[in-house]
Amino acid sequence: MKLKLLFFVLISGLFFSDSYYSATFTWTGATNTSWADQTNWSIGDLSPGDDGIPSNSDAVIIADVSGGSARDPVMGFDGEASSLTINT
Repeated sequence: MKLKLLFFVLISGLFFSDSYYSATFTWTGATNTSWADQTNWSIGDLSPGDDGIPSNSDAVIIADVSGGSARDPVMGFDGEASSLTINT
């Protein structure tokens, strides 16, 4: 019985840990230059603006915004990501 409980706890931990769930966040700069503003990020789910901000398990893509909005991301804190791609 204890073995079954331990197995359940371990498997549950995989499903509810931040490191299990990861996404690819793409910078849109839709609102402003703040990294911490979730409306500046998209995970490609057709509902921009409510995706949150990248965490240490997420991949980040900074799109080339030099030709239009000039809303390059500005970080006023220690941000986290598992990988970072900057398109130019």
